[in-house]
Amino acid sequence: MSTSLAVLGETATKKHRFAAHLTDTQRIFLCSDTKSDPLNKTLRADLEKHEFYQPSRSFCRALVIDIDHIFAANYVFGLPSEIQPHALVFTSQGVQAFWLIEGVPLTNNARTAPIEFARDVAELLRQVCQGDSAVNPLTPSKCRNPLYEGADVVFPADCPPYALKALVEPLRAFLVPQLSPKPTQSSPTRPTPVWGELESGQRNETIFQTIRRTAYRGGDFEAQAYELNELCNPPLPLSEVAGIVRSVEKFMREKYTPKTGTQGREPMPEALREFMAEIGRKGGSRKTEAQRAALAKGSGAGNAVKSAQSVGRRAQIQALKEAGYKQREVAQKMGLGIATIKRAWN
Repeated sequence: MSTSLAVLGETATKKHRFAAHLTDTQRIFLCSDTKSDPLNKTLRADLEKHEFYQPSRSFCRALVIDIDHIFAANYVFGLPSEIQPHALVFTSQGVQAFWLIEGVPLTNNARTAPIEFARDVAELLRQVCQGDSAVNPLTPSKCRNPLYEGADVVFPADCPPYALKALVEPLRAFLVPQLSPKPTQSSPTRPTPVWGELESGQRNETIFQTIRRTAYRGGDFEAQAYELNELCNPPLPLSEVAGIVRSVEKFMREKYTPKTGTQGREPMPEALREFMAEIGRKGGSRKTEAQRAALAKGSGAGNAVKSAQSVGRRAQIQALKEAGYKQREVAQKMGLGIATIKRAWN
């Protein structure tokens, strides 16, 4: 599946170069098809068939940062080009980012100084990306597989594996403005922005990119669009949010096809299939008369519509609960965050 970087040469893609370094000299991997399944030994040639894997415990080739946040992609793509990750795997909660590094031995007889230095660099990466401190960046127990044939992955950085020393200064320089106290001003200061504020031009893109992935999983992407809009400061006009939802609906109806290599995966939920068919029968009409009237009345009526959608989601969650599903299983089936499931669980 992989060869050395020298053999690959200049014609190789970023994914091929990433795979060459990640799998170099390693023949056996521990993989699983789901996050909860036990790990099983897998040959390197079959690595792309499994969605999760456990990086080597004896030799670190990449730093892995788990970012569970709806704006995770903005955090990562906002980094300077000299510290961009080599791979970014999108998840239902956010992203997992991979920085290829010059290898660091992790065995019991390995030198401790390089290991500690790698941990320090990983901590800087975690801080700049608002990463999850519970995930060990050097040896995560299980993480997404960027080489999985069905992964929603991009490869931002087009450079050799980073030397750890080369990452330190750019990371510290990026952190300084965030940690430095803001100078006092004589003029009145603006109110503290709400969590999730996006600059002009980013709100539309973030909402679109987030709900399209929810749509791929069969989730309630329309309700999610309005929920995300409430986190922006200032929120977009409801007409713009409706336009974003229509764009995703049109794409799902006319252009979306499931990725190859999805044998064994759960089929598209019947509710989503019927919803898409209904859109086609109406010739592109995406909203009921009640919904269109609510949007015309402004944010107050819009909130009423979202409240009704929330009641519907709660009923679905309760039905799955009574059927014996666990919270995380329900979250996966509905394409919702675990926090949303917990709020509607009791």
